[in-house]
Amino acid sequence: MPKVIVFTDAETATGYRLAGVEVRIAQPASAAADLTALIEEDAYGLVVVDEGLVPDPIAATERVMRGRDLPVLLPVPSLG
Repeated sequence: MPKVIVFTDAETATGYRLAGVEVRIAQPASAAADLTALIEEDAYGLVVVDEGLVPDPIAATERVMRGRDLPVLLPVPSLG
């Protein structure tokens, strides 16, 4: 069964962890590359992406997502 993960900053990660969701923390400078690496792991069915880290995750991952059905990328507005 595909897993869900939230790709966000350290400050926001705490709330997601308290809700029981797996989290991957990223820094703004390397967020696009880290998101690409996360997709290449082929371990997740849904990746929730903080738009504060990657403003347009669909465009940023277009190359790596070519030919893939999963993961589904779900951009969410940044809280900060």
